[in-house]
Amino acid sequence: MDTTTLRHCPICLVTNMPAEIQRVRCNVRRFRDRTFLVWRCAVCRSLHCEKVENLAAYYENYPIRNQELDYFLRAWYRVILQRLVQAGLGKQHRILDYGCSNGLLIEYLKQHGYANCFGYDPYVDRRAIASNSL
Repeated sequence: MDTTTLRHCPICLVTNMPAEIQRVRCNVRRFRDRTFLVWRCAVCRSLHCEKVENLAAYYENYPIRNQELDYFLRAWYRVILQRLVQAGLGKQHRILDYGCSNGLLIEYLKQHGYANCFGYDPYVDRRAIASNSL
């Protein structure tokens, strides 16, 4: 693993040595033998992943795509929202869920008064996200 290479952060636009670097296993069962280099920017603390060839193949049959906002998912989103609020999230903040799949987290947040929520996923039809995010 290359821990000495300077990396350019597309969020804060700084080229720096990563604060943390790690190989993580793919969370898609079909590809569980594959790992990806993930690094955290030392300046803005954002997370980044090495470029993945044919990323669409990983999301083609992603199980979460068929998920519904049911009791169990609401319980999990309640935990996520509590953590975000503890970290300083307020209802006036703008939220972007990049890689939102079908937009269920956005839908949940809007139902709880977070009006400035937006979702984007390059592997999902935008109309499918919009129908769940309004």
